[in-house]
Amino acid sequence: MLDSAANETSMPFNRFCCLLRNISDCIIDHDIVTLARYYQDRTQDKVNLQELLAMIHEQLKKVSYENFRDIVDLCLHHDGKRWAI
Repeated sequence: MLDSAANETSMPFNRFCCLLRNISDCIIDHDIVTLARYYQDRTQDKVNLQELLAMIHEQLKKVSYENFRDIVDLCLHHDGKRWAI
């Protein structure tokens, strides 16, 4: 089946299986599935840049507070006279 809109050649999985089995009767189902996955049509998922930046920002903010208790403990350790409290 020829997809003229995208100028690509593609075929349904069942037809692909039959074609491979006609070429060689030694081919097993696992090989057919492996070939089908390798040559499958891949559509590019569009990434929303704003969402990606928001997720990165959220992770960076989270990292700042994950070790906050350790930072406070370290400061208290070095502030033996408790001047900062």
